[in-house]
Amino acid sequence: GANLTTTCPWGAFEQALLSARLLQEEGPFLLLGADEFHPALSPLLDPDRAAGAPPADGGGALRLDPRPRPGAPGLRLLGLDYAADPEAEAPLARLERVLATANTARRYGLVLAGLPRACRSLAEAQLAAWREAAGYQGPLIDYRRLTGDFATASALATVWAAALKADPQQALCPPEDRILILNLGTVVSALEVGPVTDTAAGKAP
Repeated sequence: GANLTTTCPWGAFEQALLSARLLQEEGPFLLLGADEFHPALSPLLDPDRAAGAPPADGGGALRLDPRPRPGAPGLRLLGLDYAADPEAEAPLARLERVLATANTARRYGLVLAGLPRACRSLAEAQLAAWREAAGYQGPLIDYRRLTGDFATASALATVWAAALKADPQQALCPPEDRILILNLGTVVSALEVGPVTDTAAGKAP
């Protein structure tokens, strides 16, 4: 079948999800994010490796089905924001363009935050500003400390979130709550994984 490829240091997976949403009536889709470390090319092409991040690679894949399937969590891209000068705005401003701060504390039972090595100080400032504005005090995982730094680390984080929501035995996030995946820094994005009835961009078994 057809293959659509997107590339971006910190937003390729989210671009692919947006593309799938635009084409979702033609689904189902295989949504895939994958990176392979290369000792010569990665320092030239990967900003995190150039900033001193240890070698890392990986990825994740999901089947997206526009038709609801019982027991399968839903996946939704809430927003994706690029900025020519990411330092020019207050840390919270770009987050507010992709994610409303109201009701966050009640809406999400877990947050997975991606803070890339190359722009970690900016990402940390954005995360701190968002947590204060939203009043979120729940569990938060700095997932790149577990996955390593590679361009589509958010794909792996999304697979983790989908697996958690599909597992009735897990105790990390209450079944009725959603999981928020925040990717911060130069590129800002927000994804939501939750019950099928609460999401509309695809079903991720």
